[in-house]
Amino acid sequence: QFRKLVDEFLTPEWRVVLRWTDEDPPQRGAWWLGCSASRILVKGKTLLKHLLSEGAEMASRSSYSLFPNLTSLDVSSNSFLASGMQGLVTSLCFPKLTSLNLRANEIGDSGVQALESCTFFPSLASLDISANRIGDTGMQALAACTFFPNLTSLDIGQNRIGAAGMQALASCQFFPNLSSLIVNGNEIGDSGMQALASCSFFPSLTSLNVSQSWIGDAGMQALAACRFFPTLTSLDISLNRIGAAG
Repeated sequence: QFRKLVDEFLTPEWRVVLRWTDEDPPQRGAWWLGCSASRILVKGKTLLKHLLSEGAEMASRSSYSLFPNLTSLDVSSNSFLASGMQGLVTSLCFPKLTSLNLRANEIGDSGVQALESCTFFPSLASLDISANRIGDTGMQALAACTFFPNLTSLDIGQNRIGAAGMQALASCQFFPNLSSLIVNGNEIGDSGMQALASCSFFPSLTSLNVSQSWIGDAGMQALAACRFFPTLTSLDISLNRIGAAG
């Protein structure tokens, strides 16, 4: 009955919000939402646990996709940690997923390393891994990832990324379609900005946010001399250390 109700009243355009608490776990019938829903916002750690366990069970039987029509998945502000990321990338297959929001899940470098080997998101265009305690090691892992060729938007803001992490990203040749890059709230400094300004692998970049990134005059001078972002239309350099020389 639940499946019939969903099929009749939900369309792929709906954004389904699943809200369960630890005291009110979802019942098995709720998984039929995946048959019709295209966008899901997940709230509650218990739901995440059930989601991963259900996906693992189905994946063990075949190449089953738990949510075959899913295009947007928001699991921000939960408690995924690195172990949750490992479960996500090995248990669930989302062939149509274009947007993945993992913000504020404390996944750390290990979580990004798990994402590096993920082949289940072939259509991914937008990735938000901001506020996850990711450092240079995590960025080096992401920069080595070859499975997201369609990525157009990347948010790595409010992490622990330094100059080495930005140097790794600036050397990445696997995101040729990247148009939006958010780096705010990291400590990339002048060296990180200089590395990014010398990057020729993001020719489609239209929006760049490097606010609160410890950038000074040297970094700004490097950016001003950059000739690799001809399509840039939006630039946020607020709350840095840029003086008159910059």
